[in-house]
Amino acid sequence: VALSREGRVGGREGGSAIMDYEEEQANEVEALDSIYFGHFEKLSEGPPWKFRVAVDPEAAEEREGDSAEPVRLEVTFPPTYPDVVPDIVVKYSHILPKHAEALTRHVTAEAENLLGQVMVFMLVTAAKEWLETNDLSTAKDWGTGEEEESLDEAAARNRAGILKGIVGVTPVTEESFLKWRAGFEAKVAAADVTMTAERKEQLTRPTGRQLFERDASLYLDTDVGYNDADLFADEELPSDDDDDDDD
Repeated sequence: VALSREGRVGGREGGSAIMDYEEEQANEVEALDSIYFGHFEKLSEGPPWKFRVAVDPEAAEEREGDSAEPVRLEVTFPPTYPDVVPDIVVKYSHILPKHAEALTRHVTAEAENLLGQVMVFMLVTAAKEWLETNDLSTAKDWGTGEEEESLDEAAARNRAGILKGIVGVTPVTEESFLKWRAGFEAKVAAADVTMTAERKEQLTRPTGRQLFERDASLYLDTDVGYNDADLFADEELPSDDDDDDDD
């Protein structure tokens, strides 16, 4: 099916002009259905024609999950298309809203340059090239999917004490940290004054290891039979001569 345009709107008048538009639109839809077979979805069966066509089905196959859905152009033909720009909506899953808005502007600008001729095939091609040029064909981690903010916007938000996505929390600054530390140390000092003598003794009491390192004799077993040599250190032991005298 050929994507071509015959005649110009200047030569159309009355009912003949309307019939020419309808026929031309029907022919283009038929051609698009053939070209994008499997990636083309008709949303109406006649004027006003409305359909969706996948922009990047091959790249979408490399993505996973919801991102595997291709970017689509949802196109609606006004009665006098192609002498006016068609209504275009970008359907997406793996890019951000700001990307979709930029792509819509790009495709609409291309359509304005193609007035007077069938253009959807060229618009789909332009959309695919735009995604590739802007490195948006592959899935990326956009976090929560919220709009990205510039460094200046982030700095201004932090200065205002606002954490993105968190309510009731103030960012830590040098000033706020020093204020917190002063308060914390004051609380510790106040607790030390009101601490009972027993609690202080418990906190300052040496550990078993510390006691052993100071005086290991504290851990000697005093039961008879342990360190017996020390118990009889002062006693005189019998000599070999004493044994001879007994004989």
